Amino acid sequence: MTAAATSLVLTEDFNATVVFSIAVLVVLGLSPVFSALVLCKNKKDLDKPSINKKIGSLYAGCKHGETDRWQVALSSIFLSRRVFFVALTFCIPEQPSLQVFIFLQTIIFYEIYLMTALPYETNSLQMQEFGNEIFFLGIHYHLVLFTGIVSDRDRLYAIGDSLMYTMILLLIFNAFIMLYINISNVAKTAKKYWARYKYRKAKMLAEK
Repeated sequence: MTAAATSLVLTEDFNATVVFSIAVLVVLGLSPVFSALVLCKNKKDLDKPSINKKIGSLYAGCKHGETDRWQVALSSIFLSRRVFFVALTFCIPEQPSLQVFIFLQTIIFYEIYLMTALPYETNSLQMQEFGNEIFFLGIHYHLVLFTGIVSDRDRLYAIGDSLMYTMILLLIFNAFIMLYINISNVAKTAKKYWARYKYRKAKMLAEK
């Protein structure tokens, strides 16, 4: 009786896990569609503070004028790409060579999109995104060599070291960009306060 009850509990837990997993996959798979629908519905009002407060995270940092359709589509394209990566990993797990090849092609097409659409409002964000994709491209070129092309163990170790150094450079690159953005923001704020101080001082001297 105890064994039967335990089996029933395990079966119910397994079914609940399966249902939850399917629900998560459905939500993740449809997230690019939902993002695109929400942005298309509000495309004429994206500059309004009320809309920005509600869905501003979907187009933060991107150009969002009425004519900037491909720029606003960045979040949908980004999400679609991530969902495609996950789906590809689970759909063809026994064909890593094909996985890496398709990953490389999506990275190249995404870089073409970045260079053509220039979706970001600032050059620093544009440079950061494009730089990240260049590093991702380099990482995947390393992964190509682990799909059976190179068989020598010592050479594979050397390729692994190169891959690790590439990832470290990626982290350093992003840290440098974020530091540059923060310093720029602090400098802009300091300039505003300095200009306000000079204006008030000049006003006080004029009143005297």
